[in-house]
Amino acid sequence: MPLGQGNTSGAAHDQALAALRRKDDRPNILIMLTDQQRADTICAAGADWMITPNLNRLAAGGCLFTHAYSPNPICMPARHNLLTGLTARHHGCADNMHDHVMPHGLPTYPHLLSDDGYETRTIGKNHFRPRRRHHGYHRMQLMSEVPAFREEDDYLQYLQREGYGHIHNVHGVRNLLYMLPQRALMPEQHHGTTWVANQAIDFIQKNHGRHPWLLKLGWIAPHPPFNVPDEFADLYAGADIPMPAASALMGVSL
Repeated sequence: MPLGQGNTSGAAHDQALAALRRKDDRPNILIMLTDQQRADTICAAGADWMITPNLNRLAAGGCLFTHAYSPNPICMPARHNLLTGLTARHHGCADNMHDHVMPHGLPTYPHLLSDDGYETRTIGKNHFRPRRRHHGYHRMQLMSEVPAFREEDDYLQYLQREGYGHIHNVHGVRNLLYMLPQRALMPEQHHGTTWVANQAIDFIQKNHGRHPWLLKLGWIAPHPPFNVPDEFADLYAGADIPMPAASALMGVSL
């Protein structure tokens, strides 16, 4: 053994051990995305007829942006804009094309955070193509609007384990009833909205103080179909709810 090699190895070992013991105080990052939700569905944003206590708490404890816009309001482009920080001109997703595959080599925020030591996870809806293309997430627990088969969807597998594997329209009936109020086909504790929240709580509790993490949550609601659990079906019964705001351009010939 060359002179001094043992001491060098010992020093490297001590440095590695010290790095493992050093507390990482970098902040955790939690991103929560609802789908197709307008500002006039949130009480804290001025819709005082809405019952949204948890969203109100988030608004009260942070920032409520009243003039925030997306370069593209359609689902897949907007999600890829957020994922890459780029517009459709660069990532190539201009609408909900089911055959679109984002070009390889584009940086994403999960990739960058993963490279810097963050644990990265996504739970719920992503609308990626292919569905399991991870884009830098260490683990994906998926809940898709229209999954092709059970084996690629974590929520469907959960329902099967809980005895609800026979349900076909787990997120509501899309044909004929797409924009009409419906009742969910499973109880509230097994609803997709609850499943995303419960998986998030479990992840946060298990990773408390271990290392910094990025957790992105994607709910399908309130995107139609509107499959409401029985417990909330009459929440607004008899309430005086105004008609939705209309664009000044409605009825104007362009």
